[in-house]
Amino acid sequence: MQIQSSDIETLSALNKRFIHNFVTNDVTSQDAILHPSFRAIYSQGNHIDRASCLTRPDQQDDSAARTRRRGQGAA
Repeated sequence: MQIQSSDIETLSALNKRFIHNFVTNDVTSQDAILHPSFRAIYSQGNHIDRASCLTRPDQQDDSAARTRRRGQGAA
């Protein structure tokens, strides 16, 4: 099977949009492009479902945890 140039362009545009949505926390736009069965798989082997990805618990502000780390000498 040969990949068409338009397929690569479409995939590239979706990837750019995905990354932009992630960085800017644009949940509405991210929701629109994610497949209903989407799963995020991380390099450590853990994975999360679509709903968890959209709520982005890994990006939420955890000021208390940062404060505890600073008090222990970690930045």
